[in-house]
Amino acid sequence: MLLGGLEALHGIPPSRSSADPQARGISLGQTAVPDRALVAPHHLFRSIQGRKGRHTPCPLPYSLQKWGASTHRATPLLAVLGIASLLLAWPASAQRAGIVVQSLETDWRALITLYEETGGNNWRRNTNWSTSQSAIPSADSLDGWDGVTVENGRVTSLDLAANNLLGSIPSEIGNISELRSLDLKYNRLSGELPKELGSLSNLRHVWLHTNAALAGALPQTLS
Repeated sequence: MLLGGLEALHGIPPSRSSADPQARGISLGQTAVPDRALVAPHHLFRSIQGRKGRHTPCPLPYSLQKWGASTHRATPLLAVLGIASLLLAWPASAQRAGIVVQSLETDWRALITLYEETGGNNWRRNTNWSTSQSAIPSADSLDGWDGVTVENGRVTSLDLAANNLLGSIPSEIGNISELRSLDLKYNRLSGELPKELGSLSNLRHVWLHTNAALAGALPQTLS
């Protein structure tokens, strides 16, 4: 009686007893859903009793209608958040790209130093080697230098065997951090082996023999 009185006070039709099979389900579209499974209170639903006691399709409850409207209004906000996340990710991507460019520049400058300190103008093979350009060459351009191999934007191999290199190996050779193969045999290299060779953790193949004036031993990290 108390429940019926409250329903009457708010202008809501009195609910039937929970013992009534038809009172225990609410038709949502064409499917009967137990009222206790819905989020909205029972009194937020319109009456769904039709003629001859049959259920008719019921509109969405007010709370679900409100949720749908809020979601619709939030769509622009979600788009803004998506753009914001892309902008936040962009600096990291740009930084990674910058690292690649910077590393290629480091490789290029190390090669220029090697060329200048070992008489590059008198090498037997120096096709495409140039010390006059001020701009960083592209990876494809650097890969075209005689004896130089570039993979994934980094110098990985240097083959200058029997190429009339004269002088000492510069310490900058240790800056080519992705170098895996170094072949400088059958030249006229002299002086001490630079200790910076030991920093080339990726170096797997080294040929330095038949350089009569070359002194010192390979760093322990390479032996």
